[in-house]
Amino acid sequence: MLWARRIESRHKLRRKISSVLPSSWRWTLGALTEKAAVYTTIHTKSIELYDKQGMQLAEELKAKIPPGSTVLDFGCGMGRPEKFLSSYCKEIYGVDISGGMLRLARKRHKNVQNVHFVKCGKTDLSVLQDCTFDFVFSEAVLQHMVKEHVVRILKELHRICKSNGKVYLQFCNLLCPYNLDSFIKYSLGSKILTSIRMRYWLPQEVQQVVKALGFEIINLEIKSDSRDENRDCQLDDYRRDYSIWVFASKK
Repeated sequence: MLWARRIESRHKLRRKISSVLPSSWRWTLGALTEKAAVYTTIHTKSIELYDKQGMQLAEELKAKIPPGSTVLDFGCGMGRPEKFLSSYCKEIYGVDISGGMLRLARKRHKNVQNVHFVKCGKTDLSVLQDCTFDFVFSEAVLQHMVKEHVVRILKELHRICKSNGKVYLQFCNLLCPYNLDSFIKYSLGSKILTSIRMRYWLPQEVQQVVKALGFEIINLEIKSDSRDENRDCQLDDYRRDYSIWVFASKK
């Protein structure tokens, strides 16, 4: 059982280090290798599962992206769905704060001509021109940002969208029992369910803030956070309502 205690000690050390580092540092340190980046993103070292989830996300996005669009992935990391969307879109751009993640993304997409990766600031998208994108999406990014920063990003997304351009954005739902439990435990300084700082939203908050920044809501969905067969959150009341996904159009 010595090996089991050693593994558990390593996990405890990793969680302790992770809990005291800012999210942006953890994201950068997680990009040292491709497997580390996969683990940082979806908490598994399976590149096959990473790609499978990317393909599933791409299929979801195709239902909302007009063919031949210019698309932006905000907070792209290594670019999970990009290669599965590339033949469907005119151009795809991924932006991220981590140069390491972008280095891995470029390596993974070196043979895909219409996919581009660009470094940006936390709330600064000035590297992108006004009225450029037909569609912008973001998953598992805004949930790690303070709300004031989210407001700035939404304003930037409105600027870079074309007239009637669409956004499809994920937020973390406070009303999900798993998220509410994590929030209360974090607030009380107790053992938390995740070592990564999360910022939770109410559906009405998302709706009102997105509308206030110049978007018209097309649809707002409460969904699970899983796409693979390993965790069927649709049947798990504890995590089923994990995410708020808002689909909106620039006025």
